[in-house]
Amino acid sequence: VWAEGVPDSFDATARIRSQHSGAEVVVERTATSARAIFSQPQMGVTPGQSLVCYRDEEVLGGGVMD
Repeated sequence: VWAEGVPDSFDATARIRSQHSGAEVVVERTATSARAIFSQPQMGVTPGQSLVCYRDEEVLGGGVMD
């Protein structure tokens, strides 16, 4: 689920759980999925968790990781 006007490829900060401080990602979206490429490896990435992308305080969107 993405906010209106979000481009198909963009830089953002992503959180992988509520207590995660966020990490830099490049997101590449298609019509049915998205790929988040973290700038640094992240611990504890697990299928079924949510990934939420932000730009400053604005929520750009996200989804459930598989």
